[in-house]
Amino acid sequence: MRVANRIASALLGLALLALGLLAVTEAILALAGRSPLLPLDDWYERLTTETYAGLAVRLVSIGLIVLGVLILLAELRRWRPTEVDLRSGGERGHWRIQRRSLENQVTYAVNTVAGVHEAHASARGGEHKWKLRVRALANADEAEQIRATARRAMGVLAVPNEIPLILDVRKPRRVA
Repeated sequence: MRVANRIASALLGLALLALGLLAVTEAILALAGRSPLLPLDDWYERLTTETYAGLAVRLVSIGLIVLGVLILLAELRRWRPTEVDLRSGGERGHWRIQRRSLENQVTYAVNTVAGVHEAHASARGGEHKWKLRVRALANADEAEQIRATARRAMGVLAVPNEIPLILDVRKPRRVA
């Protein structure tokens, strides 16, 4: 949802900037005695004569209500947490790590193993109960080395050994 919020904020900012520039342009044209860019008199006439019972007002109101409810539901939806908890069962304290940082570090470490191509790590699950899945293109005999390298990278990041590591090693396809 962060990406959608950033896009919406950028669009709102651009719209406000455009409206501000349009207002300045209209003011300068009015001071110069020239005709406005927008048909403001027609708009004013239509907006002052339109009643709340009019079809246009109802349609715009319904559209805005639907849009507001959709935005509210999108904001209330539970999204995948950006951090994962590093506490193990009996430890005290509160340690977290960014999910993307963990995935990138393990991916980089696994990619350094000879014979491994296109490795990718993904932390799945919730904030407190999660697992790490590592996918890689390699021969099956390199699976234990990949597992050891991934566990070593997780150990550097202080990930407890109780966190499940799912390894998915696939044989690379031959290019003809």
